[in-house]
Amino acid sequence: MAVAAVLPAAPAGAMSVRSALELDVIRAGEPRVLAAPTQLDRPIRWVHVLDTPVVNGMLRGGELVLTTGAGAGRTSAEQGRYVDEVARSDAAALVLELGTVYRGETPRPLVDAANRARLPLVALQRPVRFVEVTEVVHGRLLGEQVATLERLEAMREGFMSLVLGGAATEDVLRHAARLLESAIVVHDGRGGLLSIDTGPLDEREALAAWERAAAGERLGGAVAPEPVEVRGVHRADVVALRPGRPFDAAERAAVRQVALTLGLEWLGRAALELSLRRRTRGNLLQSLLDGRLTPLDAERRLRVLGGGHALSFWPVAVVLRGLEGGASLLEELADGLSVEGVGRHGRPLLDVRDRRLLWAAPGPAAAFEPTAETLTRQLRRAAERHDIEPERLSVAIGQPVDGLAALREQFETTLLVAEAAAGEAPVPWRDARRASLAAIAFALKDDPRLVRFARSHLDRLERLPARRRDDLLRTLRAVLESGGHKSRAARELHLDRGALYKRMARLEEVLGVDLDDAQTRAALTLVLIWQAVSGPPRG
Repeated sequence: MAVAAVLPAAPAGAMSVRSALELDVIRAGEPRVLAAPTQLDRPIRWVHVLDTPVVNGMLRGGELVLTTGAGAGRTSAEQGRYVDEVARSDAAALVLELGTVYRGETPRPLVDAANRARLPLVALQRPVRFVEVTEVVHGRLLGEQVATLERLEAMREGFMSLVLGGAATEDVLRHAARLLESAIVVHDGRGGLLSIDTGPLDEREALAAWERAAAGERLGGAVAPEPVEVRGVHRADVVALRPGRPFDAAERAAVRQVALTLGLEWLGRAALELSLRRRTRGNLLQSLLDGRLTPLDAERRLRVLGGGHALSFWPVAVVLRGLEGGASLLEELADGLSVEGVGRHGRPLLDVRDRRLLWAAPGPAAAFEPTAETLTRQLRRAAERHDIEPERLSVAIGQPVDGLAALREQFETTLLVAEAAAGEAPVPWRDARRASLAAIAFALKDDPRLVRFARSHLDRLERLPARRRDDLLRTLRAVLESGGHKSRAARELHLDRGALYKRMARLEEVLGVDLDDAQTRAALTLVLIWQAVSGPPRG
């Protein structure tokens, strides 16, 4: 007894047994499905008329077999053997015309054998011209093949235009995921993903599909893997995933084109996989911080990405001072840290946005200052390798956390401290655990209430002549930084106490305040910090 393989369903738009039975030329024969009704979505590759008892070698698979029953024989054994051989040849279905050999009803042995083999058996109650069925079905199939070639050419041109236009790997994968309505995975074959674009799939659905595919499941034809080769060296694999919808020939060819496109893009770029892996992990961090991924989904994606399963992290925020380089400089720094920052606790998460780098360094809670110094040394080594002056980096290190939910909260504070410190004198790193008036001012720098309060004081100074204004601002800063100690402020300004008192009196007159009052000094300190974090003064 033969048991036919459960063939994948035909892709949307392709000719299947079901769609063939709906053609007028076959409907004229009043078709009845007698066996394996669940297999009607099998794809049809061709039509073959078979009225001889010899089946082996006559079929190649995927055929809609038309017969009058002349080759099936009269005995139960002959009929069973005939169906078994058709099934073993992976035919799509067997269509039997009644009236020539079998009159009235289809022999029971044929039906039973077809059910056992899960081979669709269709009986035509009225005669049809097999040549007409062949012409109509073949015409449809040839039309599909032409359409497939046209789609493939359009896909090829689309991918090539992306590469010639300088698109990044992620752009190619995003285009492919949208085109194929599938998730696209780039896998290094050594225990981790280089990149994943979930496309229209839900995050959990895409990751579950990949985990099943990585375990060897074919998902009913809904997995399309292709190798990425550069000069004959296997560098990675591209895998398209679309659970419930098998890929047709053009779509599989499109995945092959994606792999070829990546091979072309990676030509001569040995470290591209490293950068791609880093950006993929960075996208996870960015999606978590933006709220596009829940902590639970982010943890699941992190496990799938591989490279260690640490869920304890030290949040490090880096802001680039100055205008030169920008994001491209930080991208280089992040690539360096993706190597420098790998340790026994796993791979880091590194996200570059504009002039900011967020670094989630894996590792459990430990003594804060020694760990912060270690992280800073790693950062400086990576910066020096890429000719970045460490003094251009405003660095803040936050409280180590367990779990991605806590990491999201901690990064908000850590980034504020780094951004606020970018306008201050460079130091190796700042402790984001400590209360920072600068961070508060930076967070509220666009709040209209703070803006009005600060401008009401600064505008009075800015109306003065430039030299007088600058002298009074230096005096104000010295008085505030000394905590109101006049002797210390005088030494800082290289003035005698009498000269300082005159300047303070003038300041109090211009601003309408009492500088001996601690609350007033605190408010003016906030004004000057707001000025520093909001940009240069007007005027």
